[in-house]
Amino acid sequence: MITMGGPLRSRADATGDHAAMKRTDAMKNGPAAMPPLLPWIAAASGGVLAFLGYAGFDQFYLEWICLVPILWAISGQTPGRAFLIGWVAGIVGHGGGFSWIVTMLRQFADAPLWLAVLGLLLLAAANGLVFAVWAWATRLISRDAGWNALWVSPVVWTGVEKFWPQVFPNYLGASQYKLTLVTQIADLTGILGVTFLLIYANSTVYAVLSRVTRSLVGFSSKITCPSLSTILLRMNGFIGRAPPPGNIV
Repeated sequence: MITMGGPLRSRADATGDHAAMKRTDAMKNGPAAMPPLLPWIAAASGGVLAFLGYAGFDQFYLEWICLVPILWAISGQTPGRAFLIGWVAGIVGHGGGFSWIVTMLRQFADAPLWLAVLGLLLLAAANGLVFAVWAWATRLISRDAGWNALWVSPVVWTGVEKFWPQVFPNYLGASQYKLTLVTQIADLTGILGVTFLLIYANSTVYAVLSRVTRSLVGFSSKITCPSLSTILLRMNGFIGRAPPPGNIV
C-alpha cells in the first residue's frame, strides 16, 4: 500500500492537469454551443413578454425584462443570424400586440379568417423588423467595434424606433403609461427617453445575469469529478502510508 501512494498521486496530478487544460481550452474557445432551438425559443419568449407588457395586456413591468432573453439569444451569433432571431421576437411580439387586427378585418372588411390571419402576419413581419434591425446592429457593433452592448443596445433601439417606418407606429416607452413616475421624463425627452430607459434597464439586467452566470460556471468548473478524484487519491496516498515506527502502539 505504501508503494501505491506515489503512482496514485502521479495519476491524480495528470488527471488534474488534463482537467485544467480542458477548462483553459473552453475559456479560449468560448462556451459550448447551445442547443439549436434554444435561441429561437428565447426570442419567442421575449416577444411574448413584450406584447404582454404593452397596452391591452398592461403588464408594464414585463417591458423591463422582455429583451433579456433576446439579448441572450443573439450573444455569440453572427449579425445575420441575430437579425433572424430578432425578427422572430418581433413577429411574435407584434403578432400578439396587434391580434385585434383579425377581428377588425373580419368585421369591417368581411375578410375570411385565413385572410385576416395572413394580414396580421404581414403586419407583424413588417413592424417586427424593428426587433430584427436592433438585434442585427447591436450584435454587429458589439462584435466589430468591441463596444459594450449595455450602451449599444439602447442607443440602437431608440434610433430604430425613431427612424424605422412602421405600418402602425408604436413606442416601447408608451407601455409605461401607468407608471407616471417614469413617464414624467417624457416632458423633457419625449417618449423616446422612456424607451431608452427601458432598453437600458433590459441591457443592464442581461449584463448582470451574464456576469453572475460566468462566475458561477467558472467556480463550478473547478469542482469537477476529476478534481474530487484527485483529492480522494491523494488522501488515499497519505492514508496508505505506514506510520513511523516510534508511533506504533
